[in-house]
Amino acid sequence: MNIALILAGGLGLRMNQESEPPKQFFVLGDKPVLIHTLERFERHPEIDAICVVCLQTWENYLEGLVNHFGIKKVRWIVT
Repeated sequence: MNIALILAGGLGLRMNQESEPPKQFFVLGDKPVLIHTLERFERHPEIDAICVVCLQTWENYLEGLVNHFGIKKVRWIVT
Protein backbone atom coordinates (compact mmCIF):
# COMPACT_ATOMS: atom_id res chain seq x y z
CA MET A 1 0.00 0.00 0.00
CA ASN A 2 1.33 3.43 -0.99
CA ILE A 3 0.37 6.27 1.35
CA ALA A 4 1.00 9.90 0.44
CA LEU A 5 1.91 12.12 3.38
CA ILE A 6 0.98 15.75 2.70
CA LEU A 7 2.48 18.31 5.09
CA ALA A 8 0.07 21.24 5.26
CA GLY A 9 0.71 22.64 8.71
CA GLY A 10 2.37 25.93 7.80
CA LEU A 11 1.22 29.38 8.85
CA GLY A 12 2.52 31.39 5.90
CA LEU A 13 4.89 33.46 8.04
CA ARG A 14 7.47 33.85 5.26
CA MET A 15 4.74 35.42 3.15
CA ASN A 16 4.23 38.07 5.86
CA GLN A 17 0.68 36.77 6.08
CA GLU A 18 -0.78 37.83 9.43
CA SER A 19 -4.43 37.19 8.70
CA GLU A 20 -6.16 33.92 8.02
CA PRO A 21 -6.31 31.62 6.14
CA PRO A 22 -2.89 29.95 6.09
CA LYS A 23 -1.35 29.80 2.60
CA GLN A 24 -2.42 26.20 1.92
CA PHE A 25 -6.04 27.37 2.07
CA PHE A 26 -5.64 30.37 -0.25
CA VAL A 27 -8.04 30.05 -3.16
CA LEU A 28 -6.34 29.62 -6.50
CA GLY A 29 -8.78 29.66 -9.37
CA ASP A 30 -11.86 27.98 -7.97
CA LYS A 31 -10.45 26.01 -5.02
CA PRO A 32 -7.86 26.14 -2.23
CA VAL A 33 -4.23 25.36 -3.11
CA LEU A 34 -4.28 22.25 -0.87
CA ILE A 35 -7.26 20.83 -2.77
CA HIS A 36 -5.36 21.21 -6.07
CA THR A 37 -2.57 19.14 -4.47
CA LEU A 38 -4.90 16.52 -3.02
CA GLU A 39 -6.68 16.08 -6.36
CA ARG A 40 -3.37 15.20 -8.05
CA PHE A 41 -2.71 12.48 -5.48
CA GLU A 42 -6.35 11.36 -5.68
CA ARG A 43 -5.93 10.69 -9.41
CA HIS A 44 -2.52 9.03 -9.14
CA PRO A 45 -2.97 5.28 -9.75
CA GLU A 46 -0.12 4.26 -7.44
CA ILE A 47 -1.42 6.18 -4.40
CA ASP A 48 -3.80 4.13 -2.27
CA ALA A 49 -4.39 6.52 0.63
CA ILE A 50 -3.53 10.04 1.77
CA CYS A 51 -2.61 11.36 5.21
CA VAL A 52 -2.65 15.15 5.65
CA VAL A 53 -0.81 16.89 8.48
CA CYS A 54 -2.74 20.04 9.32
CA LEU A 55 -2.89 22.77 11.95
CA GLN A 56 -5.20 21.67 14.76
CA THR A 57 -7.38 24.77 14.45
CA TRP A 58 -7.96 24.06 10.73
CA GLU A 59 -8.63 20.32 10.99
CA ASN A 60 -12.43 20.60 10.77
CA TYR A 61 -12.20 23.10 7.91
CA LEU A 62 -9.96 20.73 5.96
CA GLU A 63 -12.31 17.83 6.62
CA GLY A 64 -15.16 19.89 5.16
CA LEU A 65 -13.11 20.72 2.06
CA VAL A 66 -12.17 17.07 1.54
CA ASN A 67 -15.84 16.11 1.69
CA HIS A 68 -16.99 19.01 -0.49
CA PHE A 69 -14.48 18.24 -3.25
CA GLY A 70 -14.97 14.47 -3.02
CA ILE A 71 -11.40 13.51 -2.13
CA LYS A 72 -11.91 9.84 -1.26
CA LYS A 73 -8.30 8.77 -0.65
CA VAL A 74 -7.82 11.04 2.38
CA ARG A 75 -8.02 8.57 5.25
CA TRP A 76 -6.29 10.58 7.97
CA ILE A 77 -6.07 14.23 8.97
CA VAL A 78 -3.59 14.57 11.82
CA THR A 79 -2.15 17.51 13.72
